[in-house]
Amino acid sequence: MASVTFLNHSCIRVESGATSILCDPWFTGSAFDDGWRLLVEDSHNLADIDYDWLWLSHEHPDHFSIPTLKQIGKRAQVIYQTTDDKKVKAYLGKQNDVTEIDNFEIRRCGDIDCQLFISDGYDSAMLFRLPSGHTVLNINDCRVELGGLVERIAAATGTLDLLAAQFSYANWAGNAGDRAIPAYQHEQVMRRLERAVDVLKPKALLLFASYVYFSHEENFYWNEHFWLSQAVARLSAKVRVIVPHPDAVLDLGELDADLTAQNAEAVRFWTSQHATRRPVDQRKTRPPLSELAAQYAAFHEALWRDNDLDYARATSRGPLDLVVRLDDQNTTVRLELFSGEFVIAPGEDYDVALSSETLAMLFRNKFGRGTVTINGRVQFNYGRAYKFFAFFFAFYSNNIGKRMAPDGLSWSALRSIENTSVLDSIFSTTPEARTVCRAWLDGFIAS
Repeated sequence: MASVTFLNHSCIRVESGATSILCDPWFTGSAFDDGWRLLVEDSHNLADIDYDWLWLSHEHPDHFSIPTLKQIGKRAQVIYQTTDDKKVKAYLGKQNDVTEIDNFEIRRCGDIDCQLFISDGYDSAMLFRLPSGHTVLNINDCRVELGGLVERIAAATGTLDLLAAQFSYANWAGNAGDRAIPAYQHEQVMRRLERAVDVLKPKALLLFASYVYFSHEENFYWNEHFWLSQAVARLSAKVRVIVPHPDAVLDLGELDADLTAQNAEAVRFWTSQHATRRPVDQRKTRPPLSELAAQYAAFHEALWRDNDLDYARATSRGPLDLVVRLDDQNTTVRLELFSGEFVIAPGEDYDVALSSETLAMLFRNKFGRGTVTINGRVQFNYGRAYKFFAFFFAFYSNNIGKRMAPDGLSWSALRSIENTSVLDSIFSTTPEARTVCRAWLDGFIAS
């Protein structure tokens, strides 16, 4: 039977009857530096699941879950997008067979044709063509609306039976007490999904990739919102919506069945799970300022070992600093990117507020900027939030193999920070912040 089984969060298994492909398993542990947990934890053990191929859509830990992947009980056949840094291939290739495939490439896995689509340089979607003639498109949280990608996917897909997509935002959505930005973020997700449905015209839409909660004492307030019921009501006006529960099996030949009762039961299940969650994760460390200063020195050395400092200075018109409010230390520090200065500056107006533990994480990890803007363990000064994205721009780019150099990135690419979800949301509710950001960019980037 041609089918799709939902296991948990972003994990589904696509089956032809002869071949099965497992997507993005995350069953155990937290994600995004203890920022997220599953609404249903430890639902499965990867070693107990039957599959022939394993596809991972991108490196975010709710899709590329190392605690879950450590459960692999056999030498797995893994599919991943072609990357410059080969990190994922190197990590998984020690015990598995990893095949990298290019954007729009079709790879045959057993009797299923798999076509990859890459968006925004790191995320990907996969189209599965089964021998039964059925088609399944898994876009999880891939931004297919960018750059006309959804139209290109539609042209490559033809008739689409099942579209599987995220139904809620997966990132910072406002400081504590802000109600406008969460509503804006939800609206953006709905509009993106509606556009995907309008262009791709699937017979049915599977809502998944959002069955999580914010699990840390610093971000638990975000759980005020759970958007599943609103998403079902809105999207049902356009397409047949399917709300799964763990281990739900969808027969691709019966997608026109009446699922009203099953959907209502699944909505009640997930809503109850969300309502009963409590904070699980707390700060583990509070490094003293002297240790943070040493970690910043190591960050500065690593940054300019991997990037051309002289070129960075030559293509900018001034220094680049970041003022950080350390909530757990009741003080503020100012960091300078080019000189490496770490200055204790109590009372100075901050650009971003977070814990010492989170700042240390940002210094250690190139992917840190993305983690913080997803896990929400951060508060921004809306008028100066752009400084955070500018400050970590080069380090974050290094995470996907890009470097600042004459033959690589320049500060001109910094204008892309305006398109980040955080800044887009801030600009939507605080228009003057966009004016300030653009004026700063114009003044900082050398022509």
